[in-house]
Amino acid sequence: MVLKSIYLQQFRNYIKQNFVFDDGLNVIYGYNGQGKTNLLEAIGYTCITKSFRTNFDTEVIPFHADFFKIESKFILDQGVQKTVSLEYIQGEGKRVSIDGTRTSSTSEVIGLFPIVILTPENEVITHGGPSERRRFLDFILSQTDKSYFNNIQNFRRVLRQRNKILSDAQENRFGFNERIEPWNLEIFELNKKITQKRREFLENFQEILQPIFAQLTLGQEEISIVYSPSFKEEFYEKDVFLSELGKNINFEIMGGNTKIGPHRDEVLFLNNGWDLRKFGSRGQHRTAVIALKIAEYFYVYQRKRERPVFLLDDVYTEIDNIREKNITEYFAKIGQVFLTTSDMDLKINSELEKSKKISYFFIDNTNQVPHTEVGQKE
Repeated sequence: MVLKSIYLQQFRNYIKQNFVFDDGLNVIYGYNGQGKTNLLEAIGYTCITKSFRTNFDTEVIPFHADFFKIESKFILDQGVQKTVSLEYIQGEGKRVSIDGTRTSSTSEVIGLFPIVILTPENEVITHGGPSERRRFLDFILSQTDKSYFNNIQNFRRVLRQRNKILSDAQENRFGFNERIEPWNLEIFELNKKITQKRREFLENFQEILQPIFAQLTLGQEEISIVYSPSFKEEFYEKDVFLSELGKNINFEIMGGNTKIGPHRDEVLFLNNGWDLRKFGSRGQHRTAVIALKIAEYFYVYQRKRERPVFLLDDVYTEIDNIREKNITEYFAKIGQVFLTTSDMDLKINSELEKSKKISYFFIDNTNQVPHTEVGQKE
């Protein structure tokens, strides 16, 4: 898949701006605070219908405005052209259209235009809490498996309802069993489906990840993934699961939350058998995250048969620092890449230059007119 152009209106610090991109490496450079990351955020919006920086659509609207609009034109790998229009109006919500036809739900877009995002904040995947690793899993699976996306959305809805009943029972338990039972049955089915999908995914993903990580570390280090689900395999029998819930019900009521389910799963990354979160150096974390994101690209490509767009936000200098570990070979295989940098004298790895066409976009928000060059920057 290739993003050919994007039009921004009232988005962050872009009042009205159109960009036309190349199908190789697009380097977006300029001084800090000019809108480089904002441009990547807008690309992400039309692929996943939300920001990868904030949970609130209103935060991307300039103070003087009450809406934003993004229109992106894609060419899929099969040669089909698609136009995605996303508009958010305060008080009315978000609307998404594909080729002029409005979608009934923004979730319809998820997975149609696959994307991989690598930012400095992604290091929380390996050194942050369990929720960061669950989010990493959910992002990939939601783009590649529509049933998983629907199940995880339904699980969150059921979880909220069940937790509300548990919280209410702290004050009044009258009729509690009748109210909680239907949600117990729903959460059992969803737990089973989600846990099975995560287990299958991690087994397949690890096969892609391990050789990438080994090459980046010159064969000196080995990465492995350990999945520790809260919903254990013995709970796959409904009676066993319901019995376990019964044992924990008083603790659940006291806490007002559900104790068993994919919202409590843990995923461990081991480097040479050691827990990376506890014992990894910053360099090891950085290399692991880069390997994870490259593996994510190839996993999504295998499952979707569509090349994702790869967004690199201000991380190329760190990537370039480990170029001796053959990282360039992988980025040469990746399709369209968007790379932001504040390094005005950025030097692209010479091997990468041989394999990809490079376009440069100088972002200067004082006049909102990007200066575009194709080829090596002077």
